[in-house]
Amino acid sequence: MKVRRRTALRRIVSLAAVMVVATLAVMGVTSTVALAADEAESMSHYEATTAEGIKVMVDAPEGALPEDATLNASLISDEGEKDSVASELDDAAVAYDGFMALDVSFTNAAGEEIEPSAAVNVRFEVPQGMLPEGAADLSVHHLAENEDGTVADVEAVADAAEKTDGTVTLADDNTLDAEFQVESFSSFVISWIDGRSTYFRVTVNYVDADGRSIGETQSKEVSIKNDFTDDYTVSFSDYAGNIDGYTFSAAHYGAVDGSEVASMTATMKKGGFLEPDYYYLSFKDSSDEQVDQLTYTKYPVIGGGDAETASIYLVYNEVVEPGITITDTVVKDGLFTATPTGGLELPTEGVTYQWERSLNGSTGWENVDRELVTGSHYNLENDGKSVNVAYDSIPAGAANNQRYWYRVTATVTNADGTETTYTSDALQVPYYIELQNGSFETPRNVSLTNQIVNGSQGVIWKTTGEGTGSHQGHDIEIVHPSYPGSMSNYHIDHTADGPSSLSSTARPTARSTRTS
Repeated sequence: MKVRRRTALRRIVSLAAVMVVATLAVMGVTSTVALAADEAESMSHYEATTAEGIKVMVDAPEGALPEDATLNASLISDEGEKDSVASELDDAAVAYDGFMALDVSFTNAAGEEIEPSAAVNVRFEVPQGMLPEGAADLSVHHLAENEDGTVADVEAVADAAEKTDGTVTLADDNTLDAEFQVESFSSFVISWIDGRSTYFRVTVNYVDADGRSIGETQSKEVSIKNDFTDDYTVSFSDYAGNIDGYTFSAAHYGAVDGSEVASMTATMKKGGFLEPDYYYLSFKDSSDEQVDQLTYTKYPVIGGGDAETASIYLVYNEVVEPGITITDTVVKDGLFTATPTGGLELPTEGVTYQWERSLNGSTGWENVDRELVTGSHYNLENDGKSVNVAYDSIPAGAANNQRYWYRVTATVTNADGTETTYTSDALQVPYYIELQNGSFETPRNVSLTNQIVNGSQGVIWKTTGEGTGSHQGHDIEIVHPSYPGSMSNYHIDHTADGPSSLSSTARPTARSTRTS
């Protein structure tokens, strides 16, 4: 709505300006003063009110907007849009405990969004009940947009601390009045800090079983403030909302694999005269046994310090459709094994397995046929349910620097004679058939052999050999080829190319120990 503002005050200002013009005409300054009077008379006023009662008012210089311009304002209530606003505030390092966002724009008679050609004055009036009790440090930010609608800048336009040219005033009845100046319109955010004392801050994280963040709301903060009632209890399952593709498993304290907890309870113990007050936050499991407790101490006069903090991890399991996956136990027995997942139960009879191998995991798949590889050992084991990838590398003709991909299809013959098939995703063998970096700079070997464990500093590769007897846990032997016996005992006559800084007598090689 557009309203011409010609109040009694404006008339007085105009009359005073005319009188000044008349008085100062002989001094040659009439044009400046007359212009000020003219500007006071030529402002156009626009108003819009949201469904919640928030009033938006704009005063624009005459000609800054077309005659048919209409002011529009609405409160942003969509959770997705509010999350986007929060993300912009976070990226701009805006401190806040809460906010409300308004979408403000001008449109012409055709309904097209337009912008003023000059800076305009804006005023927000937020009615009672819209702001929470204890709201403090209020400010207004403008999410200025690019032409494509993306946010270009988060600009502070008004605040209660006189850090900007705009002002924010909070009345005793908790109504808010904000005034500022802008050159364009989009979203405006009124944010605040919770002025109440915060005793505890608990961060609730939404993660999968591996600790990866999931869902649209990946974390939220739960604050326990000075207005809580004694024995205040929160169940973590109340925060475990639905996340597509996942089911909630349990809440864990402090870490993804931390102790399981079911709830937290806040209690207080008031001190006597000149004695501190104590506030407790207890984390309990499903049997109501305490897992941990935080304590906040509030002293007379000086109060308390920063809030005590904790983290809760709401762990979700991914929903897995019934099917087949490959279990890797190569380090233990050299096997890839077909394993039912997602609640699939395969019958003990009437199931066949067909393994396939490929060098790149996407094309060139070939069937793995059961073959006798060495002695009495076959490449397929457990009635075809498992493939020994070490043995199968021989009929596959794997080169020293190749690692094959495998997949398996389980075919179930049903009682009515029909068949149901399940095919796994492809999985690559995690080991080469031969050592890939035979030379070492560290650890440096100064004798015939030097036995070390997997993970020793300077050794990047690992071996599946575990050692036995007195060599238990000493998995790797670094052998020096220049010592007598290297050729006959270890079949080593030279080392692979190593760092150029090493001398020929200091280049060791290595092999894994054999297990009995």
